[in-house]
Amino acid sequence: MSSSSSSSYSSSSPFYEFVFTTFTPTRVGGNTVNSIGNNRFLSFFFFALVVFLFFLLTATTTTTTTTTTTTTANADLGGAASVASAVGFEDTLKMSESELLSSSSCSLRIDDLLTARVSKKPFEHVYVPGFISKECLREVNRDFPESLKRISSYGGGNIDEGALRKRNEIGGSFEAFLDSMASATLRKAFEQVFQTDLSNTFIRSTIRGVATREDGRIHADDASKIVTALVYLNEEWVHESECGECGKLQLLARRDLRSNSTPANDAYGGNLLAFKNPAAFGKNGGFHGFKKFSPRTDGGCLSQDAGCERKMVQINYQTRVKLFGDDEKKNGRRRQTTGKKKKQQKVVYVRPNDPRVRDGSVELPGGVRLAIV
Repeated sequence: MSSSSSSSYSSSSPFYEFVFTTFTPTRVGGNTVNSIGNNRFLSFFFFALVVFLFFLLTATTTTTTTTTTTTTANADLGGAASVASAVGFEDTLKMSESELLSSSSCSLRIDDLLTARVSKKPFEHVYVPGFISKECLREVNRDFPESLKRISSYGGGNIDEGALRKRNEIGGSFEAFLDSMASATLRKAFEQVFQTDLSNTFIRSTIRGVATREDGRIHADDASKIVTALVYLNEEWVHESECGECGKLQLLARRDLRSNSTPANDAYGGNLLAFKNPAAFGKNGGFHGFKKFSPRTDGGCLSQDAGCERKMVQINYQTRVKLFGDDEKKNGRRRQTTGKKKKQQKVVYVRPNDPRVRDGSVELPGGVRLAIV
């Protein structure tokens, strides 16, 4: 070694002493051994190094597995998104179910529904006051479709969600509320309440804004509708002084308001009324309707373009939907025709288990969703 090297690593330097004492063979008990085995510092160092390498290898393997799992999950989600988009469910993939039901202040009070008493007369139904909070009610009404607030632009009856979407009138808190009403969580709650399977159904959403003089007719639903649920969106009921029972839905034993066996349900305040259709289970009955609003000589709500406010969202769990055509019968009664009989278009229905529905090759009517299991 040159003199310069000898000066850099002199026998008095700490580094030289460390190397010398560590790697220079020594004699112990007549045997030559290396000091590395007796150096506690190096023993700890090499032990720590082995532990570090072990955890490094484990972390690398875990990362690789996680990446593979994430890639697979994303691929699966992409496949689900394709199917959902095909049948009109792209909105259900925007957020998770829990996020959907608890977003802002508009959570549905599912627990109140699950603990509510199911009345058997005149047929199975459940009533839940304040199914949505007052704050949620205000938010939903803030984004309620404008065209449904006036008779002149509305016309009466229940309007399909799809028709309002085509007019770009569905958005904000109102849209979030519609999505939560069509959620799997609410469907499963109704399955528990009414002890019936709703998984193989369509969910159809309709909206009402005001009641006209024609609304309230007593009728029974056809057998394709299994469960109907209504949430009333008036923040207050201003028609009490004009007509106490008008606009308040009654469940009836017969096609007669006098056959009512339960009090008329308050049609405001975020209240929920849901009932199980007897016809879907081969039974008679299921009549419902309400006392109609009548014109008054001193004015009244029917004399105004705002009409008799009766805002609500209705969902039906049903086993078929009509793609196109004219029904020969409506609400169980044959249509009445006058004069020359109009040629009717053949009615074509589709059911949830139809392969064309599952693969998206058939377009469902607006406001109709497939219950996702």
